[in-house]
Amino acid sequence: MIVIKKYTFREKFSWSLYDWANSVFATTVLAGFFPLFFKSYWAGDLDDATSTALLGTASSVAGLVIVLIAPILGAIADLSHKKKLFLSIFALLGIISTSILFFISYGFWQWSLIIFGLSVIGFSGANIFYDSLLIDVSSNDDRNYVSSMGYALGYLGGGILFLINVSMYLYPSFFNLNSQTEGILYSFLFVAIWWFIFSIPLFLFVKQKKFEEIKTETPEPPKLEIPVIDIQLPLPTAEVVATATYAAVAAVATTTLATPFFDQIKKKLQKFIQGKINKWKENHQKKKRKD
Repeated sequence: MIVIKKYTFREKFSWSLYDWANSVFATTVLAGFFPLFFKSYWAGDLDDATSTALLGTASSVAGLVIVLIAPILGAIADLSHKKKLFLSIFALLGIISTSILFFISYGFWQWSLIIFGLSVIGFSGANIFYDSLLIDVSSNDDRNYVSSMGYALGYLGGGILFLINVSMYLYPSFFNLNSQTEGILYSFLFVAIWWFIFSIPLFLFVKQKKFEEIKTETPEPPKLEIPVIDIQLPLPTAEVVATATYAAVAAVATTTLATPFFDQIKKKLQKFIQGKINKWKENHQKKKRKD
């Protein structure tokens, strides 16, 4: 059985370019401007303690949603043949939500938190399906190279636009802007535009691969005759049995405790979804036979 896959540099670079596209959200929105701008602009009428508590609550809720849906999305990514579809849905959610931040006026802290939460969910959900596409653009031999290229382009793209956005904030008149506030608002808009434009190559050139199976005749390996040697070993003592039992129990317990909780959920979901798919295939085949 031979599995044939072809990987082109265009696919690898297009996949890596998405990291260049969406990393600007992490640098400009998450780490850079949103926390400070929320307190001074959208929540400008609230005291610092209240605005900090609201921002923390919104971030926690968005994080909780991601934690709850991540195992489900991971299972879908592993079993589905529509990774790009789900990637596009979450990416568009993040892009559109980020662009809406540009239009939210002073004092509307409720809307800013809701839109921010949606953008974080879109950003994180898209990354799950983006990461799952790595096996569709690289082989085992160059997977580390392609992944590293994505990381490098992500840091580079995120850093470049962040420097531009900081310059827009520090020198608004140079960019024909009226104030520093406009500089930050336009920064959010530019993040959405950047994210959208540089995501296009992935959707155009990256295709989820289908395995082409080719049957080949594999010669049977020669049979080796291994001489049987009769060796009588002494029976283990009670101390040896107790030690071996303790070691086995400890190893099983350690392995079980070390396994992340969500990996177990993901495996169960994969098994459940795969079972449903197999059942559907069986019913479909039975229906075909009847017809």
